[in-house]
Amino acid sequence: MKPLLTIVVCTYNRADLLKICLDSLVAQELDQDFEVIVVDNNSSDYTAEVVLAFTQKSNYFRYIFEPQQGLSYARNRGAAEAGADLVAYIDDDARAWPDWAQSIVAFFEQHSKVAAVGGPYLSYCTAAIPDWFPREYGTWSLGSKSRALGEGEWINGTNMIYRRDVLSMMGAFDTSIGMRGEELSYGEETHLLRRMKSAGHLIYYHPDIVVEHAILPHKLSLGWLLQSCYANGYDGVQTLGYQGRWMLYLSKMPLHMGLALFRFIFTCEPFMRARIYRALGPLLWRLGFLARLWAH
Repeated sequence: MKPLLTIVVCTYNRADLLKICLDSLVAQELDQDFEVIVVDNNSSDYTAEVVLAFTQKSNYFRYIFEPQQGLSYARNRGAAEAGADLVAYIDDDARAWPDWAQSIVAFFEQHSKVAAVGGPYLSYCTAAIPDWFPREYGTWSLGSKSRALGEGEWINGTNMIYRRDVLSMMGAFDTSIGMRGEELSYGEETHLLRRMKSAGHLIYYHPDIVVEHAILPHKLSLGWLLQSCYANGYDGVQTLGYQGRWMLYLSKMPLHMGLALFRFIFTCEPFMRARIYRALGPLLWRLGFLARLWAH
């Protein structure tokens, strides 16, 4: 029987976290057929053994090995292998609420013209969170109402669902961007969504489709946060479709440097690392953006 929903989990060297994710999918309350495809993107740990344990217990789990390194390659492989008309993506370091799959199916039953939908995510952490760490990090929401995305709004990769025919029509995820092993790269989902919007496809946010996303221990450092800001800006040029005009952005850098100094002095943060993050994060995003424009 054809599944109603395909859940794709792309993974790389996170066997312990992957088990938490897959346990949350086993616990789904959806009483209709769905399948889970785990795409192993060249892992060197015991990822295959973790997935095998699930495939032996349930026939709706499938293991796929994708040798081409890159999250976009893995996501595209998952879509190509999907047996359902709906393809849901959840990160290997996330865990779904028990009604996640049911909420997805219910949403599309009521919104036949929507091409993609995403929901909020909350954070959880396997290590103690430092006092200075930004409390909003690792969470995302567009509110408590279901609605179409507005200008400049996007859904997030850890909790997004597409109609498979639209993915195929749009050429799926751009393999030149997105994480590659341990290499930071962002924005492949935003790049796809921007193209979908331009083609006239309807994209929604729905607050009932909820996952929890892990804040991994290595992210609990100021250095990693700032590196991530720069990487986001660097990929922002391609993600958001900006062309040229690097001299215009360069001319605005003194203003942004002044804003960074202003934030550092006047941000109401009791911890020095938090003040540095608030001040330098936006500046490093723009420096990364400018560096990519210069490279072009």
